[in-house]
Amino acid sequence: MYSISQCYAKKKNHPVKAGQSFPNVVEYLAQIGYYIYVGRVIVLKSYILIMEVIIIKTFKRLVVLLLSAAMILAFTACGSSSEEPEPEEQAETEAETTAASEDAVESDASDVFNFADVGFTYELPEDLHIEKGSISKADFGELSYGSGVMMGYPIYYNKTDEEIRSLPDGEADSLKEFGTFVIICVKDAESVEEAKEKYMEAMTDFSGGQLTQEQRDLFSAVKEIHRENGYIWFMAYRDKIQVSDACQAEYEALFDATDDIIANHMKFFAPEEWDGYDDDAAVISFETEDLDGNTVKSEDLFAQNKVTMINIWGTYCGPCIVEMPEIEKMYQEFSSKGGGVVGLVVNVPVDNSRFLEDAQSLVQETGVTYPNLRVWEGYDKLLEHQGTPTTYFVDSKGKLIGSPILGAQVTTYPKAMEDLLSKAE
Repeated sequence: MYSISQCYAKKKNHPVKAGQSFPNVVEYLAQIGYYIYVGRVIVLKSYILIMEVIIIKTFKRLVVLLLSAAMILAFTACGSSSEEPEPEEQAETEAETTAASEDAVESDASDVFNFADVGFTYELPEDLHIEKGSISKADFGELSYGSGVMMGYPIYYNKTDEEIRSLPDGEADSLKEFGTFVIICVKDAESVEEAKEKYMEAMTDFSGGQLTQEQRDLFSAVKEIHRENGYIWFMAYRDKIQVSDACQAEYEALFDATDDIIANHMKFFAPEEWDGYDDDAAVISFETEDLDGNTVKSEDLFAQNKVTMINIWGTYCGPCIVEMPEIEKMYQEFSSKGGGVVGLVVNVPVDNSRFLEDAQSLVQETGVTYPNLRVWEGYDKLLEHQGTPTTYFVDSKGKLIGSPILGAQVTTYPKAMEDLLSKAE
């Protein structure tokens, strides 16, 4: 079974083990977000694509408030399959797929933690020492294309860095994640009210245009902590919970230090913004095969359009499959305007055909006609992704443009395409 954490993964210090999941409300809310977006359970071939249900162990009072973080995972979550790989297959697929071999959080080597994509850094107070567990971070950055709303938060694990790295596959579930606070940064907001409204607009995009009044009220229940150069930072507390006898005191000390950390040990700066336009090295060049075995060269593929959207997906990823018909509609809409679409199937490499038939069947059953390609060795160095689906845009020469989009954001793709086509030469 592929867990959400395997599919939402990033090249960091903690390798994700086969079957490992982050047992907190993020996964639970991911299921909720998925059904908000999908509206139903769809059956494709013999796959029953349902989200994993995780018992809420982390948040209580502000569960819906933290939907902001969960929504990212909701649309990057991987559905379980009725045809689960054997342990050996799972291990090999983990090596083949970035989403199964990278972690969603980054662990810092020292007690200083830098959230470059959200615009803050903090360090632990001198009298606070983390020895029985470890601290990592989820630095999500911008929640949707052009939203100007960024998010990140620290994570406490009940195991040390060394214990996590050496964790056997069969004991992956013993790794537990616990939180303290969440930081939200909003760009170009002149007032708290405007910043909160932009935040809710970003969340509305994630939820497919649906936000209840209760959700809006909870999203507003955040506390302003800093304002500088057109940016406003907010914070929200995560409820203190029971960790374990071995780590409880350490976790509680970290949790209780939240106010001190924010008031005295946190610094703010303009979040980093990635833009491929000015990066001469960010050119995607490859030769691979499509799902029918035809050779495809990137220079020929990208030259056909002013802008091409590269949608990275996997046969195990429910939201990836759900959004494919909508991407097909977008493909048909923009094909006459110089906009193209390409699918990249992360678990169908050119040197391994185990899931090739699955991918072919899904393409046929979802009715997509845009090209879908097999991944090549080193593709993830060119198109590093935090999960599936993740979407990039390139110009006619294969140069990365704009910002990558994490998650199944079918309402955001057309906006990004329109924007990038208007800037294309």
